Amino acid sequence: MKKIQSDPKNNPDILTNTEYTPQNNRQRIPETPVCSREAVKALAARRPHCIRRLFMDEQSVKEFGELCSYLAREHKLYRIAREDELQKLSGTVHHQGVVAMIEDTKLQPLSVEDAQMLNKSSNIILLDDIGDDHNIGAIARTAAFFGFDSIILTGNKTKLTPGMYRVARGGIEYLSMYYAESAASIISACPHQLKIAAAAHGGRAINEALKQFAYPVNHTKQKPGCILVLGNEEHGLSQEALAACPIHVTIQGKGTLESLNVTQAAAILMNELISWLTRSAYTTYHKTQRTKR
Repeated sequence: MKKIQSDPKNNPDILTNTEYTPQNNRQRIPETPVCSREAVKALAARRPHCIRRLFMDEQSVKEFGELCSYLAREHKLYRIAREDELQKLSGTVHHQGVVAMIEDTKLQPLSVEDAQMLNKSSNIILLDDIGDDHNIGAIARTAAFFGFDSIILTGNKTKLTPGMYRVARGGIEYLSMYYAESAASIISACPHQLKIAAAAHGGRAINEALKQFAYPVNHTKQKPGCILVLGNEEHGLSQEALAACPIHVTIQGKGTLESLNVTQAAAILMNELISWLTRSAYTTYHKTQRTKR
């Protein structure tokens, strides 16, 4: 195990989210802490080269032994850290005993031209000005669970944050993450057949809204993709984003409460949407088989 001094007075880099470069000891590279066992495991599986430093408690050493071996081969720092060090590095008490430091990850910008080139069979979540990092992380976790391909963020979120990584529990590593200036422009540019806005009021149930759509019986190789658009926690979707989506869906409750949290609504809609796509693919396949006979 590589060892470094644990006294922050003697080694200030241990307890900051920046690192000295070997070229210039006054220049610092901004870093983002990734914590929680699932998030660090997914990072190690998908992008181990991005990990610059690793800190863990004694109970986590065996669990991350393979990652430590990799970091040793790459001549990167890793070590056992005290609880107070882990809390200061991660910025939370919910670090689960491990913190990986990576270089700040800016979201890939997505222009209108880029949006036009997206795979029209892909399934995408667009989050229009979602304000809470934990909500974004929770939606990313659900999106990865259901096999969505990408998340597009608009608003002031231009990079991935520690809260997003931690709450996503590794889900971010299985998604393409983008940033776009305008939700409406991106929605209009996307080549997807299904453009669905989650509206707090006035929309239809998702199964009813999608009745008019179906796979062509003679075309089973490429499924129709979808883009599901969710809005700000307080204000919902902008009028421009709503206008860009031909399909508006609303989750029907009993009226006791006005609405759901955006993460709850996202999970319900993703489940219903993927279920509908799966049923449609199954039905189309069997229709095709009957037609061939």
